[in-house]
Formats: sequence, structure tokens, C-alpha cells
Amino acid sequence: MWEKIVDFLSKVFKLTTKVEQHDKEIEKLNLEIRDLNNNYRDLIIAINRVADRQESEREKILALVENQLLKFERRLPSGKEENEK
Repeated sequence: MWEKIVDFLSKVFKLTTKVEQHDKEIEKLNLEIRDLNNNYRDLIIAINRVADRQESEREKILALVENQLLKFERRLPSGKEENEK
């Protein structure tokens, strides 16, 4: 009888210890998940910034090309002047 009680108490103690270990591991995992979420958020922000910068650069390049085309067109003689001569 005493042997069964001791065995039962031993099992309860071991289970309690395992539950405490699992609780600690769960807390560590929750912290890791929180860190991963923060890193993910930071990456998304960085990607959006890069995309915005690239869009801005494309707009600048397009404006420069359009500006150069306009300058080039101003240097060309008009077709009317050639026909009049």
C-alpha cells in the first residue's frame, strides 16, 4: 500500500516538474515568436521603403529622359521651315 502511494507521489512530482519545464519552454517560444514577428514587421517596412525609393528613382529618370527629349526636340528644325524654302 505504501509503495503505491510513494509511486503515485513520485509520478505526481515528475509530472509537476515536467509541466514547469514545459511552461518555461512555452514562454521561451512565445518570446521567439514575438521577436520573429518584430523582425518580420521591420523587414516589411524596409521592403516598402526600398520600393518607394525605387519608384522615386524611376520617376526621376523618367523626368530626366522627358527633359532631354524636349531639349532635343527644340534643337530640331521645324518641318514648316524646310517646306517654305
